[in-house]
Amino acid sequence: MSGAPYIVVFKDDVTKEQIDQYVKEVQQAGGELKTRFDEDGGILNGFAAKIPDSYLQSLQSFTDVISYIEPDGVVTTQ
Repeated sequence: MSGAPYIVVFKDDVTKEQIDQYVKEVQQAGGELKTRFDEDGGILNGFAAKIPDSYLQSLQSFTDVISYIEPDGVVTTQ
């Protein structure tokens, strides 16, 4: 079970260690980490992962640390 792909962005004051814990929880719920955006001078404080529907709602409730969660996909211009 891996789930649909999402981008999870945390608030600026959230530490790498806190993000590590959320990544671990996603993986324990059956999800799959795709990319960390907060490492090596990344521009976003977060990650991309396949997140099971069964865990997504729980993750969305952490509004004190998470800025937003949005579906990951390809963006194109015309």
